Amino acid sequence: MKSLVSGGLLVAGVGLASVAACCAGDGGMMTEPDAARPPRVDADVDADIDAAATLDDDAYSMRDDTNSDVGPVVGFDSGPGSALDCRHSHLFGEDFWYLARDHEASTPSFTSVAGNGGNLVGVYSTTDGEGARHLEYFRYVVGAGGADPSVLAGGAGGSLPSIVAAPTEGFWVTYVVGTDIRVARFHNDMSADGASVSVGSDTVTTPPRIAATSTAGYVIWVTGNTIRGRALDGMGMPTGTVATLVTGTTAIQQASLQRVGGSADRLAISWADGGRPHVAQLTGSTLGTAEFVAGDPGIYTSIDMGGQSRGTMTGLPLAGATVYDLNDMGLRDIVFRVIDDTVRPSFPAATVGSSGDYAWSGSVEPFLTGYALAYRALLPGIERPVLRIGYLDREGCRLGAVTDRFVIGLIDSETGAVPQLGVDGGTMLIVWSDERPGEYFDYWASIMTCSERS
Repeated sequence: MKSLVSGGLLVAGVGLASVAACCAGDGGMMTEPDAARPPRVDADVDADIDAAATLDDDAYSMRDDTNSDVGPVVGFDSGPGSALDCRHSHLFGEDFWYLARDHEASTPSFTSVAGNGGNLVGVYSTTDGEGARHLEYFRYVVGAGGADPSVLAGGAGGSLPSIVAAPTEGFWVTYVVGTDIRVARFHNDMSADGASVSVGSDTVTTPPRIAATSTAGYVIWVTGNTIRGRALDGMGMPTGTVATLVTGTTAIQQASLQRVGGSADRLAISWADGGRPHVAQLTGSTLGTAEFVAGDPGIYTSIDMGGQSRGTMTGLPLAGATVYDLNDMGLRDIVFRVIDDTVRPSFPAATVGSSGDYAWSGSVEPFLTGYALAYRALLPGIERPVLRIGYLDREGCRLGAVTDRFVIGLIDSETGAVPQLGVDGGTMLIVWSDERPGEYFDYWASIMTCSERS
């Protein structure tokens, strides 16, 4: 049962005062390039909005049916007592960067983000106006700016992509073509690193996920009530055979795969089955004992993991964290749980929403000395959903209290792909999809840079 306390959170029976509030900013606008958008030149990511907005004005038109009434938050701060100082880095003078439109609302919509070597890359799949499906990516270079979305080499025709930083340089992307689960390798600039390879054949029911350690990797996918997977070597090539890792009692709603821990270089899987979220260590193709992430049964619409891949945070024996959605008789919230170095839940579970809020569709990544969460929310007094970032620092109930909450901007609907985060130092790339009910999905990106207060 979701427990709310006026002005704060209730965690393991202890009320925690809310120490931060979202700062409503002014200014900014959302713009949308037309179908004939020409190639563009990178602009200063921190350029003045009015000056930057003059670039290729003819390629843009005001979007008068969404986000133009309030606009994204600009130059925002979480307020006194917050742990972070944050701001948007304005891509070409905008807080949101329009990526693509999927012309078939009925097709699965999914996004994924990863960072490596100062490159933050988001991948997604779209269906164009002619009915052809493509994999596309958006790359943001920290300190240099972003570039227009491009079709992935070797990825045309795919769907449901997931991206991860490779053990050394570059990225690995897994995606599906029909019933073929494939892996493609790319350099840091997203140029192809050889041909894509097949890792298995199945009718997938949730997006495949991919993770890498310092020496190898793994791909998982869900078909019905089973999670299957296959190991990758250090070059991203499949090894061994397809293994069945989990056989659930009901259809598995979602699964996530993440590197966790430090020197042990472990992989962990989280998934929702039978109305409860689970987590387990993956060694080779052998799954360890499944652990309940929390005891409250509910309806889970998404589950995600973020790993502390560089080892433990100072003073805390942490390996990573998992978040999942809880829908308890219409009360919607995201539950956060720390995973220790043995890939077991540690410390009490904590809800993300504050009094009166509804939160769902969450993803989590290590950020600075805590964790950042991207999620959708309904806030008191605001009729439309918002895209929100929450920050849990290591002083907050041992990573149990949300110290900062930022509104990225208003969005159109409650559905669409779970927003995903990629981080590099104090910079994060957020990529998400926003559904126009009965019409199509739009894909968006935003960049936020933060520093911790002393």
